[in-house]
Amino acid sequence: MQAIAAMMRAQEADPSNLEVLLALGVSHTNELEQTTALKYLYGWLRNHPKYATIAPPELADVNTSPCQCINQIGRILFTEASQMNPEDADVHIV
Repeated sequence: MQAIAAMMRAQEADPSNLEVLLALGVSHTNELEQTTALKYLYGWLRNHPKYATIAPPELADVNTSPCQCINQIGRILFTEASQMNPEDADVHIV
């Protein structure tokens, strides 16, 4: 949890830091905090120069309560990202 707290401080300092957003998404996934993980992973996608065009801005304000449709949208977006750039290891990590 201390690592997550440190990464959250780093994210506050630079909200578009791709490494931090990805690490927060993975960390929250490991903690089984799916909705929070999706928030950070969506932020990673939204701020990434290669994938920002597939991440609709209106999803950034989606309520953070668990919702199966949000999970499906996340899966669809990252599947599309992996098809756009199959050699990007970060997309496959997500």
